[in-house]
Amino acid sequence: MRSRFTKFRLLMFAALVALLGASLAPPQMACARQPKVKHDLSKMRVLNNVLSKIRTRYVEPKRLVPRTMFRKALQEIQQDVPEVIVRSKGKDRVEVQVDKATKTFSLSKIDSPWALSTAMRGVFTFMDKYLHPGTKRRNVEYAAVDGMLKTLDCHSVLLRPEFFGEMQIHTRGSFGGLGITISRCGHPQALTVVKPLPGTPAHRAGLKAGDQIVRIERESTQNLTLNEAVKRLRGKPKTNVRIWVKRKGSAAPKLFVIQRDRIQMRAVDFRLLGNNVGYVKVKTFQNSTGWELRLALQSLKTRGVRAVVLDLRGNGGGLLSRAIDVADAFLYSGTIVTTVEHGVKRRESRARWSRTVIGQMPLAVLVDAGTASASEIVAGALKNLDRAVIIGERTYGKGSVQVIYPNRDRSGFKVTIAQYLTPGDRSIQGIGVIPDIELKPVTVDKDRVEYFSVGQREVREGDRSCSLQRASLALRTPPQRRIYHMADKRPLGFKCEPCGAGPGFKARPDRDKFFLDYPIKLAKKVVLGTRSASRKRVLAGARTLLRNQQRLQPSKIAVQLKKVSGVDWSAAPRGARAPRLTTSLSVGQGGKAVAGKPLKITVTVKNAAGAGTAYQVRGLVYSTYTPLQHREVFLGKIEAGKSHTATLTVKLRKGISNRADDVSVRFFVGNGRAPQASCAVLRIQAQAKPEFVYTWQLLDDVAGNRDGELQPGESVRLRVQIKNIGKGAAGETYLRLKSLSGDAVTVGRGLYSLTGLKPGATRLLNLDFKVMQQMPLPKVKLKLMVGDCTLGKSVSETLVFRIAAAAAGPAKARGVFRPKRAGVPIYQSPRQKHVLGWAPATARYAAGARANNTPSGHYRIRLGKKSAGFVRVSDVVRVRRGRARPQINWHWLPSPPRVSLAKIADVTTSGRITLSGTALHQSRVSDVYISVTRLLKSPGQSRIIGVDYNKIFYSANRSAAGGKMSFKTVVPLWEGANVITVVARRNDEIKTSHTLRVLRSTCRAGRPTRLPKVAKKIP
Repeated sequence: MRSRFTKFRLLMFAALVALLGASLAPPQMACARQPKVKHDLSKMRVLNNVLSKIRTRYVEPKRLVPRTMFRKALQEIQQDVPEVIVRSKGKDRVEVQVDKATKTFSLSKIDSPWALSTAMRGVFTFMDKYLHPGTKRRNVEYAAVDGMLKTLDCHSVLLRPEFFGEMQIHTRGSFGGLGITISRCGHPQALTVVKPLPGTPAHRAGLKAGDQIVRIERESTQNLTLNEAVKRLRGKPKTNVRIWVKRKGSAAPKLFVIQRDRIQMRAVDFRLLGNNVGYVKVKTFQNSTGWELRLALQSLKTRGVRAVVLDLRGNGGGLLSRAIDVADAFLYSGTIVTTVEHGVKRRESRARWSRTVIGQMPLAVLVDAGTASASEIVAGALKNLDRAVIIGERTYGKGSVQVIYPNRDRSGFKVTIAQYLTPGDRSIQGIGVIPDIELKPVTVDKDRVEYFSVGQREVREGDRSCSLQRASLALRTPPQRRIYHMADKRPLGFKCEPCGAGPGFKARPDRDKFFLDYPIKLAKKVVLGTRSASRKRVLAGARTLLRNQQRLQPSKIAVQLKKVSGVDWSAAPRGARAPRLTTSLSVGQGGKAVAGKPLKITVTVKNAAGAGTAYQVRGLVYSTYTPLQHREVFLGKIEAGKSHTATLTVKLRKGISNRADDVSVRFFVGNGRAPQASCAVLRIQAQAKPEFVYTWQLLDDVAGNRDGELQPGESVRLRVQIKNIGKGAAGETYLRLKSLSGDAVTVGRGLYSLTGLKPGATRLLNLDFKVMQQMPLPKVKLKLMVGDCTLGKSVSETLVFRIAAAAAGPAKARGVFRPKRAGVPIYQSPRQKHVLGWAPATARYAAGARANNTPSGHYRIRLGKKSAGFVRVSDVVRVRRGRARPQINWHWLPSPPRVSLAKIADVTTSGRITLSGTALHQSRVSDVYISVTRLLKSPGQSRIIGVDYNKIFYSANRSAAGGKMSFKTVVPLWEGANVITVVARRNDEIKTSHTLRVLRSTCRAGRPTRLPKVAKKIP
């Protein structure tokens, strides 16, 4: 049985593990690939396995509602598959549309898990007939299982094969690799060493933070995703890997041959803090955590410690058994945790008598909002058994236990099988462990002040709608002390700035490096106040210390506010008269702002003449534009007859589309009644954006026979010309070539970076790759991508090249030729039908060779410097006199469909709008679909907890040459910001996604009609 990460922490962890490595198995050679077998939807092996387990093991059987699970499964499928749309037809029927076909399904007989299985088989059988050939059936079943599990709770989830493998590695706590953290940094996105772990092969070999890995074995890292690079770096211990590393200041990359080793991820760090206080940091609960902790405590004991600080901050959980081991190391007796399973089975885990003297020492435990699951078991046990003082923030609140089951296709799934109770049968589900001493780190900088909104952005278990039933609020005890303190400025790690990070990007602190921050300093002082191991006595001994800190820290914050912004934050004296305040709010320039430019929000508060002085006046911003949400505005002391103005400046991202947002400010006053809230509508105008088209041609003139075909062992150039046909200049633009055929293709130069491609401008770039000499495949596939990571525009195409048999190249030929007519096609090769472009009537071409191995015969003609193509012999005539004047009207591709929408209001008070428009393409528009989404926020509007998705329209085009599609539909709107996305597709790759936002506003005459309730002082 295992207590696992919450869902969102699982995704964060998967990204972290991706930095360290991936699979233990080496990459498979292309020749060893097994033939693909079409996934049979009707067998439903994954779905039935999941239903079987949750029917017998799920913790709350009453949450298994087959009809709800069926509906949610269909909704999840329509979100993943463009050609599927689901419409509700009352309580007992749903209509499923797949492409042009529709069918209605009854829910009346879905009253058990197996009836649900039968109904899903009927849906899958219908879908399988009409799904597009390129739609992966396996992903359709995965989507259905995802939807079913989402109706249960937040932690019962499907683990697709790639995530399932990563979780198994994390549970083991070790893998074969080099011991480096890597990431994609800068522009272009270079594979960069963020940190070599001490004592690992990478550290011993001399790798440093900032080193760029340019090649792994035979393959350039430009061609690899982060996960693919990690897979190549990992492998069996005692095997070598060759990497080429470019270091700042070095002219050429340097070869490192590094022997892989077993990398053990350390779960526990420890040190002495001084005054004989020991510090222990438990990072995660893996197989090795128990014995690592005991070694740490034994080492501290021999150094003469007399008190311990246990740090569980940021620890998202792990194995339940290891959490019990950790708690047991500090306890003599008592129940650590009680597990309540399906069918009300109870199992208690009790503390065993400990031989270490640690159990007799004062103990403080540091926690925060990232302390979850197994960490909360430890914190709750030590608090409720009167063993440790809990210091920090309220913990996450995950009081459930999950177990992981495998599927036959290498995927897996987590199911919640139990809830756990801390000593005294206290549930923390949805509440968390309440600290004895609550800390609020306050940030006061020139760019941002975060004081009373501290902690409002953290998403906890109780905020999520998918959470299990929340424990009774009456059971929690409030903190004995709350201390607002100046936040520590932690040292930053290596600055790895991702492409398109924008002006708001800031380097993250190095969380793995020990830093003596305020919580550790305070915990040290608290445990030094007494020699007792009792929590109550430790708190009693620290009473004077905590009272002084509560008085001292706010005065430091007031001094900093005065220094940074000139705000007088003095408190109101006793008996001070109440003020009479009026407010005004100004947003941007007349309510407008431009993407990429600073946005100014000005708040003015005026105190009436003859009224009392206002003290500690502040405002809190609420907005549908997330970067503004919960920003704080401080005005401080305002005397009678005077007014104060505060300005909040936010730099808008360049890539923002046209949008409208509500901006409201709620006011608070230290004495008297707060004035009414103010609101305004902000309209952001998007920057003109680029749009890319390109041409490509294969040139086998590097190590080939120049016939335009691809043969085994050839090294070739891929000549790519990019053109910006949009209205705006490009930002950070990349050209990337990626192999989709495994080791059959080795990409050499596969990445280019360019900036400032202006409208109408073109760039010519050369990529290169090589195919294997012993080619096992009849054809190879490569992915060509052009994109702007700053402004979010991109196009891509899968290139398929047939592998031709080895043959002699074209015979030599001489002469100058002209086309017989305008528009003669110029081909990539005599056999491939890829058209490079068309010849104008005035063009003259020099022929260098003639290919006679096709029925019509072709000339290889020169198109310019280091460029060539093929024309049919029958399409040109020889020119007796005159020089070559090569010209070509390039065939730009892919040209995505263009979406044109009828004008609609960007702000409305209505619950629905009518959306109409057309999609245009020079050859064909295959389909159009429309969806509307919104961000889900917590009841206090301070945390984003999910996304609502609703697909409202789908229409397919059956005409073979239909280059125009008209559409019209009614779009239902939620209150707040609605993101409407119109997708027009030529095929799965060539498509346009047109996004617009419509605000259903709550701002009326400068006053918001609805604002969330003010957060209570005790969260």
